[in-house]
Amino acid sequence: MKKFVILALLSATTFSFAQQKPKAKPVVSTTAAVAAPITGDKETMLAKAWKLDSIENFGVTSATTGKQKGDGVTLIAGGDAFLTVNGTPKTGKWNLDKAKANVLIEIDGGEKFRFRILALTNDMFKYEWQDTDLIRTIYKCSVLKK
Repeated sequence: MKKFVILALLSATTFSFAQQKPKAKPVVSTTAAVAAPITGDKETMLAKAWKLDSIENFGVTSATTGKQKGDGVTLIAGGDAFLTVNGTPKTGKWNLDKAKANVLIEIDGGEKFRFRILALTNDMFKYEWQDTDLIRTIYKCSVLKK
């Protein structure tokens, strides 16, 4: 009789737990991790001279200093690119990847840069670059005023 009562209690609790409705899964936003693809007129918005304003490393944003004061990127609609990195000018060709979320720049001489577009407006270009040590740096640029 004791075995029968224990077996009945175990089966009753098993059935009651098996009948519970599953909990809703939390919604996880991926907008911060994935850049929106560039479409339409935004391709032409990239074709400007951009002046570097600030750099963000490990969540700390700082203004440009020293050699970086003159840094920037100029993208021309025909595919030419002019880049200034730490005061050193470089030239090459640029294009967008198939997803139109990354700017690919190949410098004359073989050096390649890949910038992930984080934000783009008429006046602001924000992109991320990852170095060979896998450190991500976010650059914020504004349109170079003539």
